[in-house]
Amino acid sequence: QVPGTTDTFKSCSVHFTHPMYAQLRNELSSAGDLSSLTCVYNSTHRNRFFESVALMHKRFKKPQFQPNFTKFSFPDERERLSKFCKAKSTKHTGEIPILRVYHGVDDWNKANEICDNGFAALQRTDGGWYGAGMYFTTSPQYARMYGRWLVVAFVIVVNPFPIIEDDAPYIGPEPDQNLHFKGKGCQGGYDCHYVPVELKQAGTWHFFPPPIGQQHQHDEVVMFQESHILPICIADCPYAVPGISQVPIHHQPVQNLPTPVSIHNHQVTQSELEPTVVAPRQNWGCEDVVEWAKSLGLGEDYSDAIRRAGITGPMLSLMTEDVWKQMGVKRWGDVRLLARGRPGSNWLDSASSP
Repeated sequence: QVPGTTDTFKSCSVHFTHPMYAQLRNELSSAGDLSSLTCVYNSTHRNRFFESVALMHKRFKKPQFQPNFTKFSFPDERERLSKFCKAKSTKHTGEIPILRVYHGVDDWNKANEICDNGFAALQRTDGGWYGAGMYFTTSPQYARMYGRWLVVAFVIVVNPFPIIEDDAPYIGPEPDQNLHFKGKGCQGGYDCHYVPVELKQAGTWHFFPPPIGQQHQHDEVVMFQESHILPICIADCPYAVPGISQVPIHHQPVQNLPTPVSIHNHQVTQSELEPTVVAPRQNWGCEDVVEWAKSLGLGEDYSDAIRRAGITGPMLSLMTEDVWKQMGVKRWGDVRLLARGRPGSNWLDSASSP
């Protein structure tokens, strides 16, 4: 919440030293480098969301709102997946389970539009495979397949209905045939659909439920009520982890960002929506390299390792990804960030002068 605001929608960049940035950077490491994080606040969405939470508090223990899978096929499997979904909750408001989910898009303006005007415009009316709803995932890696901009949101999942292989069997070349929930609304008596998925055929975009009882790679959460969704931030992950991109994803620089918005009388500009970093320089000493690593949002994580190795500016040209890994850098995103300090990387070589 941003106190003192009166307009419906506000946004501001989150500095890499903020705890929220560090937390999201770790969680998104499976998807790729976190380049920038923009916090969003929409008073209309927030008020509707917490009104829905309050309403759920009154309803969720009543018998008519309890899940009953006995009239469906494989009731034990559905019960297991329903509990699994709610166990993934990252936040609770009282006893109401709330998931943190991700929605990937390939355009900044589209992400900003979602946070301003809501997800309803994305609600499928053209036969969504698992229901005519708004699609999310708890997997940032899966969301990153759809685009570099990840809209991060909270969703209410009091009574999810699991969709299993029996509802959506994979039949090969025409996978959208024989899907029981294609283009339909939410299953009666439930508030969303939870779909465990796995890639059925390499080189395709065919993610379907796995065989009964087997583990799944990713998931899809299909929401049907916009008041059960609260966007909280937009994460830019321009460099995807190798092997996760299944569809063309643009790696272009940010273009046509929305006009600056004001929070607490502060104007947020395009430069603040981009990470504040310093290009490596050849005349740096070891402490300069330490400070440079901090500017990448890595904090003190690798300061001691850099000092022990005595890494200076000229030595950065020798620091490949494999060398950083040998020094104990484990997270793939951190390795990529540090290795970009080599000449010929994304940093401007012209910055090598004092």
